[in-house]
Amino acid sequence: MTIAFNLSQLANYVNSSGKLDAANGLVNATPVANGGTGAASATAYAVQCGGTTSTGAHQSIASIGTAGQVLTSNGVGALPTFQSSNAGQIAYALYTSGTSTWTCPATVTKVFVIVIGGGGGATGTDPSGTGGVAIGIYTVVPLTSYSYVVGAGGAGSVAGIGAVGGTSTFGSFCSATGGQSYPTVSGTGVGSGGTLTNYHALENTAGIFMGIPATSSVSPAAWTVASGSVPGSGASGSPSGNSGLNGIVYIQYIG
Repeated sequence: MTIAFNLSQLANYVNSSGKLDAANGLVNATPVANGGTGAASATAYAVQCGGTTSTGAHQSIASIGTAGQVLTSNGVGALPTFQSSNAGQIAYALYTSGTSTWTCPATVTKVFVIVIGGGGGATGTDPSGTGGVAIGIYTVVPLTSYSYVVGAGGAGSVAGIGAVGGTSTFGSFCSATGGQSYPTVSGTGVGSGGTLTNYHALENTAGIFMGIPATSSVSPAAWTVASGSVPGSGASGSPSGNSGLNGIVYIQYIG
């Protein structure tokens, strides 16, 4: 039987004294062309991934992570990373002002959303209408960004007519217009695109969150958890010329 040796491969097993170094393993990296990784060393405990070139066919990810994290794909063209796992846990995003985007997490395909329009501004001592409401469950695409707008509360006026509240939206899924002002005192905003829209018994009588009264004399037009009011409230009109409260965009999902 004849055994053929490839001298270029054999060189990888020879130490600095020119002797085979079986005890200590490889001294040099075995070239990719000879069936090796092309790497002389690897990060301890790190995951090995495919490289991007023929000479860098393997590479270690940057971090070994910590206990409890999971290896998560970051899509084409990027190494995976260890990230904290929120699988099975309820998570949410609550926006109380402004216009921006919400990026869907990598594992999420369904979201529960509430949008409430901004409350109308009071006209003198006359109260104004509340923002509309839309509530629904929607199918979303992981890692996709969706725009949202939080309707601002309408500015109140002592002598003139108060401003209409702004419209709140979540992507193209749902929206809710703002409340109106006197002389359209009953002008509650209108929700659209939701499974539940404009449930006045919730919004106008007790407030949609925690039974908080729906009228408010808070000024300027802003809503916070500690404000003692409900998002999208119309102004009470007393004292005169109060502004309505901002609406919200609320997004809930299983992480």
